[in-house]
Amino acid sequence: MKKVLIGLATIIIGLAVLIVTNTFTYPFKEHPLAPLMDSNIPRIAELQEQFREPDGFSWGYFINSKGARIRYGWISPTNAARAVAVVAPGRAAPIEKYFELIRYLQSRGFEVWSMDWRGQGGSERYLDNPQKGHSVGFEHDVADLNQFLTTVINQRGKPIFAVAGSMGAHIMLRYMHDYPDFFDFAVLVSPAFDIDTGNWPHSMARLISKLGTSLGFSEHYIRGGDWKPDAKRLRGARISTSDPDRYSVTYTYLRERPELRVGDFTYGWLNIMFDSVAILREPEYLTAILTPLLIVSAVDDRVVVPAAQLRACEILPNCEFVPVQGARHDLYMEVAQYRSKLYEALEKFVSTRLASIR
Repeated sequence: MKKVLIGLATIIIGLAVLIVTNTFTYPFKEHPLAPLMDSNIPRIAELQEQFREPDGFSWGYFINSKGARIRYGWISPTNAARAVAVVAPGRAAPIEKYFELIRYLQSRGFEVWSMDWRGQGGSERYLDNPQKGHSVGFEHDVADLNQFLTTVINQRGKPIFAVAGSMGAHIMLRYMHDYPDFFDFAVLVSPAFDIDTGNWPHSMARLISKLGTSLGFSEHYIRGGDWKPDAKRLRGARISTSDPDRYSVTYTYLRERPELRVGDFTYGWLNIMFDSVAILREPEYLTAILTPLLIVSAVDDRVVVPAAQLRACEILPNCEFVPVQGARHDLYMEVAQYRSKLYEALEKFVSTRLASIR
């Protein structure tokens, strides 16, 4: 009984400390060329062309089964499409963040589609405070994705594949488990098989999220708060990339488009994430995912856990693993020496898989 009380007291103290400090800390090296002053960050109109909305990009909305408005976008190649590519955003990231990736895929002859998950981007939010990064369960995102794929995208008999990153890759894996016959193959970039809890022990972070949720804090921030254009957000962006230009692209869009902003996550979101991580740890679950997969892993990731990606790939029945030494979480937005390795691996895998289909 004494041990139980001590354990409970430790959890409560940890929760109190987390509420007071309101932060996890992540070690990373700051890039000497990356500005921390908002005034040094370009406006959307001043961004390099590859980061701006491509000519011919279209937007649309659909109403999901819960009555929420979900935003999506798409673009077709100049000539007949070789295949359909579906880009799945990571947590808190709007479609706008992926314009460079979308341009790349279009230039390779693919029709490209993307959907903002509910609770972020241009999709309807869960709470009265639209900035809170919240979730009521990833099964709802799986349902929204299925509705998007089956009722909005007209596949027209073409091969279809996914390019998904971080949380988007996590949800995509859940989708491919539940709907094994839809995608021909998928590229998962820095997939969130587990999350890096910084200076907090993983088990403690999970217990805190579960306790906070059970005590009624589900819709409260577990750390941080609303997104604001300041040095804190600029520093946070540099956890994910070492590129002195690309790290501020999302910041630029969020600064000028407040409706796209998502702040930090809630106790409820973190609790749901940990529960879903536990699902993806189960060998029986992973072995049921038969879709051919390429996992591209950023070895210097401080957002998710690279070792968990390798472990999962070793269990998944049809998985290739490409580690990128020195790269941070946002491989799409990394410096050329890392980003080029992502695109080389993607190009080779996609070409091989398409050749096997024809």
